[in-house]
Amino acid sequence: MRGLLTAVGIALAIWLFAVIVLILLGRRSQARELATLIPNLLVLFRGLLRDPRVPRGAKLWLVLAVV
Repeated sequence: MRGLLTAVGIALAIWLFAVIVLILLGRRSQARELATLIPNLLVLFRGLLRDPRVPRGAKLWLVLAVV
């Protein structure tokens, strides 16, 4: 579990670094798109996992893809 949290922390740090670099390079629209990517994906994945119409197998693949 600790390794997973470390990996998530590193991924978030890289994501934040990329957003800051894009802002510094003057590419604000691309930075905005990247900044909203992860929150939008989290909302999408949470909705898919809670939707009873989505088969269990698809939910398993989704969880494995995220991990």
